[in-house]
Amino acid sequence: MRKEKVDIIYCVSHGFALRMLLQTDLVGKLSATNKIAIVGPHLDEKYMESDRNENIQFIDFRPKSSRILSYLNKFRTYFLEDIKNNIALREKHLLKCNSTRFSERTTYRFLGFVNSIFRKVSWLKKLYSFVEQKFYQSQEAEELLMALEPRLVISTYPVHFSEGLLLAAAKKQNILSTIHLLSWDNISCKGRFPVLADNYIAWGEVMKEELKAYYSIPEDKISICGVPHFDLHKRHIKNQHVEWPFNDIPVGSKVILFAMSAPRFAPKEIDIVEWLAHSIDNDSFGEEVYLIVRPHPQNVQGSMADLTWIERLKKLPSKKVKLDLPKLEKSELMWQMKKNDMVEMSDKLIASSLCLNSGSTMSIDALAANTPVAITSFDANFDLPYWSSATRLKDFPHLKKFISIGDIPISLSFDELDKEIREQLKKDKKLSEGMLKTYEMHCGNPANDATEQVLNQIRTLLN
Repeated sequence: MRKEKVDIIYCVSHGFALRMLLQTDLVGKLSATNKIAIVGPHLDEKYMESDRNENIQFIDFRPKSSRILSYLNKFRTYFLEDIKNNIALREKHLLKCNSTRFSERTTYRFLGFVNSIFRKVSWLKKLYSFVEQKFYQSQEAEELLMALEPRLVISTYPVHFSEGLLLAAAKKQNILSTIHLLSWDNISCKGRFPVLADNYIAWGEVMKEELKAYYSIPEDKISICGVPHFDLHKRHIKNQHVEWPFNDIPVGSKVILFAMSAPRFAPKEIDIVEWLAHSIDNDSFGEEVYLIVRPHPQNVQGSMADLTWIERLKKLPSKKVKLDLPKLEKSELMWQMKKNDMVEMSDKLIASSLCLNSGSTMSIDALAANTPVAITSFDANFDLPYWSSATRLKDFPHLKKFISIGDIPISLSFDELDKEIREQLKKDKKLSEGMLKTYEMHCGNPANDATEQVLNQIRTLLN
């Protein structure tokens, strides 16, 4: 494994971050004038070979974690967060409290009691943070930085302990650092970052305000740059790149794209999809209306997958209903997608008349592709408890903001979903003023090239 001196280290511990870097022009343009190391776990795999050039190194970094640091990473939200009043964190806590394993159930119920004390006593949080920092020291991380001698270290998913170790090592060695987040929910739903940076690259005004509110980051340390991987949608629209992407659907038909969520978040979504597929097959919305069902990566792999869904999904395809499975790489890196999957997804999203989704990032992808979105926030005809119901998703901090800014429609029943689909299909396909405002608040001015803005900010920092 070569380790040559570089200008920039990009820390990557999640497949979506690789999407942001490699499936856009970001790293390609950066590497034209700078030497770059992409550092993270499982980055030594063969499929990375096609992305290498003389200015880009992929360095597999899997630092050993002490037992103490492992426990800190596992339980730190209970000492630092207000779990009671954050729906996203609370539902994870309650899931653990209802575990079938007695030891796990007992542990997390006790931690809930601990959290009730820490959230009321601010000096306890400060004490915990002070102690935690002592364990975020890694000889492996420090030696790697000394070998690479970067001028800038950029973290994309700072709650991952490997990226925290690299940020801490950068701070110790007086190397400039930046946090460039991979997703819209990282600040409000993933727990506090163990190590902060010198500067921050935000998607839009919403993320900027969250950084100020959660971490008291000064405004002059935050730059709004947009979302590089959404540029693909905008470029396809601008350059009229998209030919009709559905080989077996008549050109000009109205297409509904249902972007699914993981079974844990929307446990009865498969029933909604089956209802919609049946309605489409029976021409309930018109003979010219078709359905594309795109499962989330968590539908088909990982601990949140439900294998019974896969068999039910495979029964859906018909003349008017198509299944679009995500094209995943065989990788240990979570949700690493094949390169052409993002391009194909973009083409299909742009050509669709409506995107249905219960709360994933595809809601913003749709707006970036100038496709109206509607949120399905119900459990088919099942009466589920709130904490296991899809209805809780609309109360997650990031999705609550998304819904509140503009007129993002929410369906709470089959009748409401039926009505919303009919209303959207009657309209000319364009975003309402509320949807445009929602996108701009989350992702900056849609007229700007986000990749160029990120490049300019990185160049400014380097200089």
